[in-house]
Amino acid sequence: ETSVALVGKAAIAPPLNHSRCCCCLRPPAVRPSDSLFARNCAEACRIIASLETNHSRRLCDTHLPFIMATERLKMLETVIEETHFSKEEVQHLLTLFNQLTEGGKLERQHMRDVLGRSFDMTDDYIMDRIFRGMAAPGHTLDFPQFARGFSVFLKGTLTEQIKFCFEIYDMNGDGYIVREEMFMMLRSTMVKSQSEEDRDEGIKDLVDLVVRKMDKDKDGRVSMADYEAAVQAEPLLLEAFGNCLPSPQLIKKFLAAQTLEMYQ
Repeated sequence: ETSVALVGKAAIAPPLNHSRCCCCLRPPAVRPSDSLFARNCAEACRIIASLETNHSRRLCDTHLPFIMATERLKMLETVIEETHFSKEEVQHLLTLFNQLTEGGKLERQHMRDVLGRSFDMTDDYIMDRIFRGMAAPGHTLDFPQFARGFSVFLKGTLTEQIKFCFEIYDMNGDGYIVREEMFMMLRSTMVKSQSEEDRDEGIKDLVDLVVRKMDKDKDGRVSMADYEAAVQAEPLLLEAFGNCLPSPQLIKKFLAAQTLEMYQ
């Protein structure tokens, strides 16, 4: 197998002795001039497209690592642009993601591990809702989904986090948080220090209080507009129905960690 020797900014490729060649995935018959090798793969492909006739595209084993590295860099640049993370933070997240996953996909249990160990979350329902919100419409997370979800989870604006929390609390996805959903979420967060009956009565009273505070149109349920208006007026209501977001101290610790071992 041949290799491409780099000379300064130009890349000179020796004659090939196999049927698959070049980072542009074209066969030797339509191989570009040497000057094209100084350009990135996407540019080379665009230029070569005008030279291609009826040849099929074939994958070059020699240049596959280069292609994969190019795609990886492109993906990381997109993640940096679409999130609130710095370049260093994205690289750190990728390291953690690779430690957790097999085959580049994050499963539900992996997310529970991160949320439990790193952010002291214990409510299985809330953790599952966080995972499903980030993974939608699928059932696993790739790295861009993980980074975008954690961007809101760790560093989101108030508007982003209002949407994030509301979608967790809206259990059936109908656009409203109803009394039954409020009761179920609050019940799962209450400490069992009293009888079941007394605890449930206390939760019902709390639900009534929250509805009176948030239900602006007085229809007995909390819409996204109701919730957003209430939280904008009083940010402490953001997590009124359960802990969905980490504390600033845990965020700082998570972003400073180099590996997951510190959480074990």
